[in-house]
Amino acid sequence: MTRVAVVTGAARGVGAAVAVGLAAAGLDIAVVDEDDAACGPTVEAVSRLGRRAVATGTGDGWDAALHRVAERLGEPTVLVNAVCPEAGPALSGWALADWAARVETVLYGAFAASRAASEYMMREWWGRIVTVAVGTAPTTTEALLGLTRTLALECEPFGIAVNAVASHLPAVPVELSVPNPAPTAPGGDPFAAAVRAVSMLAGPDASGLSGQVLYVA
Repeated sequence: MTRVAVVTGAARGVGAAVAVGLAAAGLDIAVVDEDDAACGPTVEAVSRLGRRAVATGTGDGWDAALHRVAERLGEPTVLVNAVCPEAGPALSGWALADWAARVETVLYGAFAASRAASEYMMREWWGRIVTVAVGTAPTTTEALLGLTRTLALECEPFGIAVNAVASHLPAVPVELSVPNPAPTAPGGDPFAAAVRAVSMLAGPDASGLSGQVLYVA
């Protein structure tokens, strides 16, 4: 059975790299981004690997978005939260409205996605939730790691492993000119280590591993 993975923030950057990496590992991919119109290159890269891919936004809510995914690809049992905006200024440099928007995008988004996706996973008694905290502000990164540990405790009885991947890589747009995200030489792909870590945590090898954070260079 081919598993279906939902990858958020997948129009660009580490999210796009993760989506293509999971496709290379044999998963069908739901490419999710706030700007779903920008998901085309990722969908095309996944399709070139012979996997099915759909793009969807979440403007009408996560429940509706995942219902569309389930109808078009099948029920998702893997979720990767990979919304990683740039770190931004020091805390003293944030306007309150901008900070609230950042928390809603990163933290609330990961919570809402995880809650909606976990319902499908609980029915299967199997699932993987991986949150990527790459290049984000330290405060939101720590909040994501706390969310990961809490979800791990709640989801463990249902066979759902919840983990995180963290690093200090820049969360910047990258071109998807090459479908295979694995580097051909050291330093060839800034997201390669994160993609490998996510691929491991999203697969069967993560059985019994939950509530953990893998730090990658």
